[in-house]
Amino acid sequence: MSDTAQKRNKPGAPPGRRPVVWVCSGVKDIDDDPGYRLVTEKFIVKDQDPGEGKPGSFPKELAEKEFYDKHGIHPKVTLGPFFDKRGAASSKPKRKRLHIDRENLDQYKLDVKRRNAIFGDWKGYSNGIEGKPDLAFFMFIGEAKPSGKKRNLPAPGIVNMSDVTFTDTDQTDTPS
Repeated sequence: MSDTAQKRNKPGAPPGRRPVVWVCSGVKDIDDDPGYRLVTEKFIVKDQDPGEGKPGSFPKELAEKEFYDKHGIHPKVTLGPFFDKRGAASSKPKRKRLHIDRENLDQYKLDVKRRNAIFGDWKGYSNGIEGKPDLAFFMFIGEAKPSGKKRNLPAPGIVNMSDVTFTDTDQTDTPS
């Protein structure tokens, strides 16, 4: 096996130099509107002078030319050079995991107001907590969007108020 083939099988950086990112911005006249629009785009420039022992060439003029070819205007500002974060193109935003505190329920005193609400994939009732405007007590009554599968109801607990979506207006329930 050749040296280059062995180098490719090793973990670590890929062979060659990492491409450089240039961010170009310009102001474009809008044909339909009597106004202007800011256009910003990033361009990836690969090494134009590859070779052993050379520093490499990543000219911003290539990014500016691509910007002009695409938008028909010269960029007013060109920022860079930057390195693109590895895997940034393939990464997907992760869904925030919702937290329910079921351990310290006896520490809190509930408000009298009870509201219909949704927490994650569940609908239920939410009561505020006295002295803690950022927390709520949530009681689960069913799925918000039933999927056809039978799912057990989670036990009630304390949740962050920012994770609760209210489906009705304020109402005060008196205990019966």
